[in-house]
Amino acid sequence: MAFTKIVSPGIDTTGSYTVQELNTVGVVTAGTVQVGSATTIHTTGIDLGSGNITSHNINSTGIITATSFVGPVTGNITGDVTATSGTFSGNVSIGGTLTYEDVTNIDSVGVITARSGINVTGGQLNVAGNMQFTAADPELEFNNGGPRFRVPAANTLTVHTGGGLGAITNERLRITSDGNIGINTTNPTSYANSQATLVIEDDTNPAICISDTGQARDWWLVGQGDGLSLKYADGGGSGSVSNVTSAAFFKNNGNFGIGTNDPDSILHAQNNSVSNTKITVESTGTNSYPAFRVKNDARSYDLGIDGATDAFRIYDATATAERLRILSTGEIFVGGSSTYNVIANYVNTAKLHLSGAGGGSANIELYGSGHATDPKIMTVNTNNIERLRITSGGSVGIGQSNPNKAKLHVVGPGTGSDEIIAKFKGGSGADCTSKIGIVAGYSDTANDTEGHVYIGALRQGNGNQSSMIFQTDGQNTRMRISADGSTYRGGTVITESDMYWGHDTYQRPHIFSGRSGGNPSDGAIVLASPETDPSATRIGSIVYGCKTSSGSGVANSGLKAAIEGFTNTNLSDAWKTGGSLRFLIRPDNGNLTVAQNIDSNGTITKTLQPGFYARRTTAGDGRAAGTITEWHISGTGSYNAGNHFKTSGADAGKFVAPVSGKYYFAAQPGYKQTSNNFQFYFRINGSAVSEPVRVIDGGDDLTSHCSFTGTCIIYMTAGQKFDVYVGNTHHVNTTYCFFCGYLVG
Repeated sequence: MAFTKIVSPGIDTTGSYTVQELNTVGVVTAGTVQVGSATTIHTTGIDLGSGNITSHNINSTGIITATSFVGPVTGNITGDVTATSGTFSGNVSIGGTLTYEDVTNIDSVGVITARSGINVTGGQLNVAGNMQFTAADPELEFNNGGPRFRVPAANTLTVHTGGGLGAITNERLRITSDGNIGINTTNPTSYANSQATLVIEDDTNPAICISDTGQARDWWLVGQGDGLSLKYADGGGSGSVSNVTSAAFFKNNGNFGIGTNDPDSILHAQNNSVSNTKITVESTGTNSYPAFRVKNDARSYDLGIDGATDAFRIYDATATAERLRILSTGEIFVGGSSTYNVIANYVNTAKLHLSGAGGGSANIELYGSGHATDPKIMTVNTNNIERLRITSGGSVGIGQSNPNKAKLHVVGPGTGSDEIIAKFKGGSGADCTSKIGIVAGYSDTANDTEGHVYIGALRQGNGNQSSMIFQTDGQNTRMRISADGSTYRGGTVITESDMYWGHDTYQRPHIFSGRSGGNPSDGAIVLASPETDPSATRIGSIVYGCKTSSGSGVANSGLKAAIEGFTNTNLSDAWKTGGSLRFLIRPDNGNLTVAQNIDSNGTITKTLQPGFYARRTTAGDGRAAGTITEWHISGTGSYNAGNHFKTSGADAGKFVAPVSGKYYFAAQPGYKQTSNNFQFYFRINGSAVSEPVRVIDGGDDLTSHCSFTGTCIIYMTAGQKFDVYVGNTHHVNTTYCFFCGYLVG
């Protein structure tokens, strides 16, 4: 059946129709609709069921639903296209979602614009060309909330380990627009003039690790608060390290340590090896000059090897002059010359020679154990003369080549009568002390008191004089010898000022004192014999004397007086034996003579006490009255101690007082004669001072030749003269008439 035109709200037929033009507002249902190549179907809906539509052109404003399209679809499709596959030569604009179920492959040579982003939920995204993000702060995230790249500012890239899109937390790495790289920091600032910086920031020991997995070794640069440490360990990325070693350390004060984390200098190398702690400077070039250079603001020195001779040298780089050279043979040249300043290494002997271009030399010689005559010693020599020697036993000789009698043996260099052998200098303050300590029986390093004694100098105030002091028992002064020669000694030293005593200008006191702390605390001078129980012998002496001009005619002329202590003759129990004191003086033109004894009973004997006993020289009656001058020292018991009684000359018959004191005198100068009165006087310097006897004759009431004795004790000053004056004619007996006297005290 054929229709030219059908207008109907719906046609339902099971036959076939050939339609030139079909315009319907309803549904056209047909098993097969075939449209010619030049025919157009205009319809709001064609439902062919399971049939096919073959058409040259389909122009539809509605939805075309088909199982498949055979052949190309050209032109624009403005609605939805649901197809298993499709080839488009123009643009494809998708307003909805393009899912994996819809698209298995997009091959585009142009730009794919996704308004709400591209979500790849499975498989992989392969981009052979460039990928560009144009958002304000674009991000690239892996997994939902996983690691991501972010651009937080222009030309700045950060890496985060979580937090989700848009979050600024968990930032681990930042590359700034300046080229600085920061790890764990959002502000990797550059230092000084550097243009690019890698910053690793942490609150505990941030580090960079370089791991050699092939050799199983790790190296770290670790920030440690006060410096940067370079550490080594065995492990090599295994996650388990051992043998962690501090290889180097850069301290924040600029010091560099090798093997130590606490370098105390600019370069500090440390090792616990006994034999392999070395710093090596090596040059592999032929005849090269490897060296250390030390330099300050004015000078540079090189310590290294002379490439020409392979000797070690110290080279003054500033002055371009060699200062010291050590040859491979052991010889040392000082001053850059081979003719002087040399240490020569001989067999078993090392010598250091020091000399100047102007002449003169000195050397130090060290003798080895194999030296023939002087093994293991050291000598110091000047002008080819030995000045000092140290023996193998540690003894030191100065000016003595064989110090075998003392640990320190010093001999003066010259032959003069006054030489300073050694000098020690201490402090310089007021009353300062400089001293030498001598220790016995105790460690010399334990303290400065126990077992110590000191000999030293004590400055006297601020002046230029010093006293010599001796100290014991905790550095307490026991003796002092002042600059003027006075001495003070004892447990507690006292001086004249402590006694408020000003001695004479040229007098020098020597004071002995006890020790303060209790009474009695007196000083004692003891003179003793070291012999056991010496019998009847001198055991101590105190001697007084002076410097004299001659000893001619007398013995020991400088000794003027002495006090001596003696023992008695020993008893059977010798330790019970007593003693005595003897006092000696030197008379004019004489030798020391015993003047007084005090025996063991306390009896005092004054052998030189001034005194005399004289007798008349002429006997008989009728002896004239007057001063008696004819006395002589004669007969039993007569004596004239000190020769102070004069028997001749102008002072005949007079006793001249040698010293001022009290004197005792007695006299029986004559007898009363019959019918005569009798009297006599004691006179001083010719003036009567006493009339001890007066007898008035009353007839023969007294027998002729009666005798009378007069006595007195009287004070005389030195030089006064004492005599006897008889006032009457009298009788004399040369045996019994006497005149005597002595010094009482």
